[in-house]
Amino acid sequence: MKDAERGKELQAKSDEVRAAIVKIGNATPAAPFKIIGNLYTVGVLNGKAYLLTSPQGHILFGAAYANAGEIVEKNVEALGFKMTDIKVILISHYHNDAAGAGAYLKQKTGAQVMAAPVEIGYIERGGVLPGQSGGGGYPP
Repeated sequence: MKDAERGKELQAKSDEVRAAIVKIGNATPAAPFKIIGNLYTVGVLNGKAYLLTSPQGHILFGAAYANAGEIVEKNVEALGFKMTDIKVILISHYHNDAAGAGAYLKQKTGAQVMAAPVEIGYIERGGVLPGQSGGGGYPP
C-alpha cells in the first residue's frame, strides 16, 4: 500500500514536470553533463540524446527532436567531443523526442544509424510521419 501511494505521488510529479516542459517548447536547450563514467546527456530539456564515449569512437543513443539537431551538436562540442567521432547513432523508436533529428545528426557525423526497419522512413523524412506537414510529434 505504501509503495502504491508513493508510485502515485511520483506519477503526479512526472505529469506536472512534463506539462511544464510542453509549455516551454520541445527544443528548449539543456546544458550537457556527465551522467556517470563516459556517459553524457547531450539532448534538450525533454529530448532524448545520450553520448557514450570511447577511444574507438562514440555512440549516440537517441537523436532528440527534429528541431533540436543543432542543440545536440552544440552540446556534444561543448563537452569537448567532435561530431565526427560519433560512429553509431542508435534509434530505439520513432517518437519525435528520440529520433526526430536522426537525419540531421547522421549528416553531421557520418555515423552509421542503427534502427528497426520501421523507423527508417521516419528518420529519412527528418522526424515526420506520413501525412504530417512538419516536425512530428508522437505517432498516432
